[in-house]
Amino acid sequence: MTADFSKPTATSPYTSFPAEIREMFEALARLFDGTATLNMPGGTIRWNSTNKRFEIYDGTSWGPLTDQFNMNVSNLGHASPGNASGNIPVSNGDRCVNLVADKLDGLEASQFARRDISALMTSPLYVNSSSAYAELRLRSDVTQKIRANLNASMSTNTARFSVYNDAGDSYKYLEIGYDGSFAWNGTTVLTDDNSPTAAFTSGDVPRQMISLTDMTDNTFVGVVVERQLAAATNAGTLVCVNSTGQAAPADADAFATMPAIGIQCWAGAAGTVRPILVHGFFRHTAWSFTPGDILYASPVGGQTISTPPNGSGDIVQAIGVAVTSDIILVNPSLTYFEVA
Repeated sequence: MTADFSKPTATSPYTSFPAEIREMFEALARLFDGTATLNMPGGTIRWNSTNKRFEIYDGTSWGPLTDQFNMNVSNLGHASPGNASGNIPVSNGDRCVNLVADKLDGLEASQFARRDISALMTSPLYVNSSSAYAELRLRSDVTQKIRANLNASMSTNTARFSVYNDAGDSYKYLEIGYDGSFAWNGTTVLTDDNSPTAAFTSGDVPRQMISLTDMTDNTFVGVVVERQLAAATNAGTLVCVNSTGQAAPADADAFATMPAIGIQCWAGAAGTVRPILVHGFFRHTAWSFTPGDILYASPVGGQTISTPPNGSGDIVQAIGVAVTSDIILVNPSLTYFEVA
């Protein structure tokens, strides 16, 4: 069927006239879908069942009538809107309820699970009206509390963080100023130009010293460097740097295995990288020195001794001082000599 908008004409044969009219009506009845219609005027609208859309003719070609339709439907994909099982979820004003989905934005539902913060808190937000601060108490165990507070006694443009004792009845605080200053428990310890302003003593201000009684076996404090191990060695081994740059047990028998540069802090296999203490304090409970002894590299590889080696060809190098029976101040001397 071919409808033609240019027909019938005044000169059309009478016998063709009914067919031309009928073809035009049939094309209109089908909304021009699947018809070969000629001479259509611009602005003609048709339904295209192949593209499943209404289209408009611009005088040359067909295009979509619009990119959006405002349609009120009761079902979509044989499902109706609602919150019951099998419904298409709809908003109740602030949320969709009964919405079950395998994933949201590619993430499993378990990643959106809620956590009860109350289990981490000793109390909800606590307001102390007499001291004029608000406090959110979190805990790392049952009794310890950490609080960040805003207190009437605080300096201008500062933030204060307080730490409770285990009993929860006393605390000390760190105050940080916008200008970069620090104060511990009301005493300024660092000004805005990073200059210390108070003595660092135990209890009232942060300490820069180490308490030797706090050190346990194979613990250390000081300057460390990382080196690859030449052989499997234990913590507490006195090491030198070999010709390939690895840390190897220092041996006072020969210059090739000297000088010692420090103490190996952790045990490790050959090829692993471990920290070497080149200056500082190291505790090794297997040691048994007399406090105050000057310590030396031993002719037995990796060991530290309190008497200088005296064999012919031995290398004498002081590597530190015994502070306690099992804690030494590591400070290898680069002045050493060979025993004749």
